[in-house]
Amino acid sequence: MNAQHVPLLPSPLRVLIVDDSAFERRVIHLLLEQTGCFTVAGHAADGLEGLIKARELSPDLITLDLDMPRMDGAEMLRQLRAESAVPVVVVSAFPDLVRENVRVQGDSANIEFVTKTISDDALDLSIFGEELTEKLFRVWQSNSPDQIGQ
Repeated sequence: MNAQHVPLLPSPLRVLIVDDSAFERRVIHLLLEQTGCFTVAGHAADGLEGLIKARELSPDLITLDLDMPRMDGAEMLRQLRAESAVPVVVVSAFPDLVRENVRVQGDSANIEFVTKTISDDALDLSIFGEELTEKLFRVWQSNSPDQIGQ
């Protein structure tokens, strides 16, 4: 994310990463922390663990995969919305299908979508990191406009 688009933050935003792939969790973790604008509050390997960690950690933002064992991301999001409006960025290999599914459920507030990049190419990862960062800021700003010093 280029410097002119980075909001002034009193402290880094705390992110919970929910993804069943240890590789994806690590990639997202590294991409977020290298910005200096985010700190990773925790990781979860499925929706059930994600719900528990969201309650325990009260993150500012959540990145959420949808295709996971035990409890998928769509079910986690449904249960999460019953108790919290924490902003979520859905990270999926099929964001258009996800977007339509969320729209059908009527729960598109405080949600953004990013296409999951399954690559070890530095350029692909850079583009993915840029998009993820932009979407995290966008969804956070739409939820917390009074907290931003620009």
